[in-house]
Amino acid sequence: MAVRAPALPALGRRRSSRGRHSPGTAVHRRGHARRPPGPARSRRRRDRGARRGRSARVTGGLADLRVLEVTDESGDLAGRLLAGMGAEVVKLEPPGPPGGSPSRRIGPFYRDDPHPDRSLHFWHYNV
Repeated sequence: MAVRAPALPALGRRRSSRGRHSPGTAVHRRGHARRPPGPARSRRRRDRGARRGRSARVTGGLADLRVLEVTDESGDLAGRLLAGMGAEVVKLEPPGPPGGSPSRRIGPFYRDDPHPDRSLHFWHYNV
């Protein structure tokens, strides 16, 4: 009993895309039609998004989630990661004369000024 191998397309040759797309349409190297880029296309997309009431911000999987962050320095990374996935993170800092979160007192400081609002550590984890 003889076994036949399936027919394979010729290597190094591309199928002709003639007749598959309308004239004037750019054809991607894989044979998919591409629309020509232009301001009219991007304007339509922008107008469509504005009509729906969407903002221009990037959303992630947690876009509909609001998180209340009540942590110390060790929990700052968790808040940043959740915000990076689209959640709205609200940081609750303790009141008092020291100036809010203890992570505000961790250096280095912007322009070497040890002020709670100039902590680069705090800025990095709580942007």
